[in-house]
Amino acid sequence: MPGIVRAVLLDRAKTAGIAIAEAPVEAQALRDSALFLTNSLIGLRAASVGGGREPDNAAQRILQALKSCYADAMSSDLAKRAAG
Repeated sequence: MPGIVRAVLLDRAKTAGIAIAEAPVEAQALRDSALFLTNSLIGLRAASVGGGREPDNAAQRILQALKSCYADAMSSDLAKRAAG
């Protein structure tokens, strides 16, 4: 689903060299995967579906890298707005 945070993260992740793929998935694949939710209030957060697994170390590293990408984007945006 399109959104501001999602769009920023997709763009920044590619720039940072984080591989991103969008594809349809089956429900079981969601339970077996690390998931991230985005919105303007929380930014980026790990999630799970129906008792799915918590993010492992690799997923945690990706989550932290994406959070860093988002923080950089927000800092850039705030600096531009302040410069006026």
